[in-house]
Amino acid sequence: MGFFLYIFNFGMNFAFPYKKYAMKYYKFLSILVFVALIFASCNKKGCSDPTADNYAKGVRKAKDKKCQYNGEGICGEGISFCMEINGTKRTGTVAVSQPNSTTTRLFWASGNDINSASYEDLQIEFPKDAQTKLEIGNVGSSSKFQADYYSLSTGLLDATAGSLLIKKNNASDGIIATFSLTLANGTKIEEGNIYKAK
Repeated sequence: MGFFLYIFNFGMNFAFPYKKYAMKYYKFLSILVFVALIFASCNKKGCSDPTADNYAKGVRKAKDKKCQYNGEGICGEGISFCMEINGTKRTGTVAVSQPNSTTTRLFWASGNDINSASYEDLQIEFPKDAQTKLEIGNVGSSSKFQADYYSLSTGLLDATAGSLLIKKNNASDGIIATFSLTLANGTKIEEGNIYKAK
């Protein structure tokens, strides 16, 4: 802002006493304002902190109060699970279970009728006490997790790539995590959030 004031004051003091410079000054000032407006329009809304849940690449500035951490408010008030498939958001409640002494399972379903055309489910398994970033692989490894997605139209699809960032995993907070997946058919699951799942 100070730079623009400096240019404006310079023009007022230099260009206006000389008529031949006034039009050039106006043109220069117009171009400067136009460029500033382009840069302002490129300033996407969101959070510039890469550690925040709602981090958006390319955001130049964002106030800390706009940044959201540990999943709170990402899915909506009182909603413990959300994700996007092909740009469409899914929300709901995620069930937590332990199929064995070393593994935690998260399960989300869009409804109860598995034969419904709109039915979908997602299952994620990871090491029981994990609280770190995990990659797709054999859940027997401490740094790996596995996931699969089912719908009537696609059938059962394994996740072939992706990451799961477990931010909290304890009795008081439950499981707070973010995830992204690529399924065997190339479908991407993005903006995955789990908040205080118990």
